[in-house]
Amino acid sequence: MNIVITKLMFKNGTRINQYLFAVLITIPLLNFGMVQGWLSPMISVLQSSEGPSPDPYTSSDISWMTSVTYITAIIFGAPMGHLTDRYGRKVMTLVTTLSLIV
Repeated sequence: MNIVITKLMFKNGTRINQYLFAVLITIPLLNFGMVQGWLSPMISVLQSSEGPSPDPYTSSDISWMTSVTYITAIIFGAPMGHLTDRYGRKVMTLVTTLSLIV
């Protein structure tokens, strides 16, 4: 069974390749949505005294937590553009997807 899947995966234009890369491409989008979306319903929990941290989070702390993803996008935007031009879109998409999986 494993040999059959391996043979099908490396042929050009197979359906397994399309499904595999469709799943891999959606992982960064799913991860970004989870990172941005989890905070909205959790703000009241994080600011309460029964929250997961010993001290309740302040509005400033929550503001920093939401802005970190955008700050990293500003920092890594130019290098990722250069690396994408150098190595190609598919390779860099796989690299970023693998980093999100790990």
